[in-house]
This record gives sequence, structure tokens and C-alpha cells, in this order.
Amino acid sequence: MKLKYSLLLLSAISSTVYAKTYNLDTVINKDNISQIISAMTKSFEKGEVDSTFPVGISGTYELDEQNRLVSINVDHAVFKMIKIPLVGSYQTDVSISGKINAGNCGNIEQVTHKVNSGIPEAINARFSERVKVQGAKALQLGIENSGLKKYCITPKYDLYFY
Repeated sequence: MKLKYSLLLLSAISSTVYAKTYNLDTVINKDNISQIISAMTKSFEKGEVDSTFPVGISGTYELDEQNRLVSINVDHAVFKMIKIPLVGSYQTDVSISGKINAGNCGNIEQVTHKVNSGIPEAINARFSERVKVQGAKALQLGIENSGLKKYCITPKYDLYFY
């Protein structure tokens, strides 16, 4: 198990040695945060994001020497979910990071996840498990619905006429 984490750390370090770091606020704004929240709400099995609660996000992303996305680090994502069966509402602050192999945003490897806080606290462990399972998908939705998608590799096809 230690070998797995050592290799994961080594690969994360090697991919970011030549990377430039930028703040997420350069690619996420009040216009596309609605798209991100809408996409994530559709992926939830239960509940929805409270549109009256202010959503907060902070973190960084890294680009390699070819201007391709290689990592995303969300230090804080603050939001409130409502209409959760048996719970009602849940307010949280979560951190998550992922590694992207040379701009291939369709293949995100989640590196870390953590629930920094949550109200009610009794839900934190269960929500942490959901973030562990769905974290890479959440990062992918965030990338696809923000300015980060311009740093992703787009598939290229050969076209011929006959």
C-alpha cells in the first residue's frame, strides 16, 4: 500500500515539475458556476444544491509547458444541499484534487479528497465516502463547464471524402 502511494506521489510530482500554477478564479466565474452546479446537481442521486446559499470555491490548476491541464486542486468548495431524504439539508466545505494525464480531461485520477466541515456533522463520513467515489466525476464536470476545458485535448478525427 505504501508503494502505491509513493508511486502516486512520484507521478504527481513528475507531472507538475514543469507546470505553471494559476488560481481557479481565472477560469471559474459567477456565470459558469451556475453551469457547474447544474451539471453536478443532475449527477446527485438524492437532493439538490440550494440556489439561495452562496457557493464558494478556491483553489489552483496547473498547466504543463504545452499549456495542457495536468492537475486541479480545489482547496475549498462550499455549498449547501437540500431535499436530502431523512436529513433535510447539509452544508459542507470539501477539498479535492485530481491529476490529469497531459490534458486528457476525460481521464481524471482523483488524488485526494477531504470533508473540511459539514453541518450536521453526522453526515460527514457518508458524504466523504460519496466524494471518494464520485470525486473524479465532479472534477470532470467542473472542467467541462468552466474555462478549464480550453486546456484539454480534444479528439481529432481524420476526415476523408469518397
